[in-house]
Amino acid sequence: MDFGPTRAKAEGRDPYLAPELWALFPDALDDEDRPVGWQEKKLSEIIDRLPAGKLYDQKTVLPVGKVPVFDQGKSGIIGYHNNKPNIIASQKKRVATFANHTCLLRIVDHPFSTIQNVIPFIGSKLPTEWVYFATIGKQNFEEYKGHWPSLMNKDITVPNASSTEMFAMIVDTLLNKISFNNKESDYLAKTRDLLLPKLMSGEICLRETEKFVEAAT
Repeated sequence: MDFGPTRAKAEGRDPYLAPELWALFPDALDDEDRPVGWQEKKLSEIIDRLPAGKLYDQKTVLPVGKVPVFDQGKSGIIGYHNNKPNIIASQKKRVATFANHTCLLRIVDHPFSTIQNVIPFIGSKLPTEWVYFATIGKQNFEEYKGHWPSLMNKDITVPNASSTEMFAMIVDTLLNKISFNNKESDYLAKTRDLLLPKLMSGEICLRETEKFVEAAT
């Protein structure tokens, strides 16, 4: 990290961020070339691992259901179940996950469960949103093995509390938009899968589709 705003301040250059953001950065670097007051920590110091509860697998999930089950692949969801969710997340209290073997990270704003080796975590005295984005890219896939211990040993520069809180507030709006768009996309995909076979077979005609969707949902 080059800590551009702090270097610019130290050199007396003009601000290039919004005033409220510019004010968050110190105006000098310490002896370790970090912004004064910022600390170097291990990821293990800023992350709280959550218990995953009951673990699911391909044999114990359903094709549809109330609670999604996250796997280690990019597709994300291996299936669903209708039991009590093991991890409670929401837009006000997001939970991040790390796929131990594939190093895939995601941040979740709804209740869910996991398969084995998908590790849920939150920030320890730091916003989970900041911790999630700070963790991205810290651990690369090396081989199909457990990467969590290596990830926890990585160093991270932690800003002051006002900076992490401001970051979380800014990305909150963006994450909410992403979540809304994903839900809309999922709804449209399910609508397509519902209607297309019936349109192709002639079971329904185009002008009947709206009433058919309303009845089905």
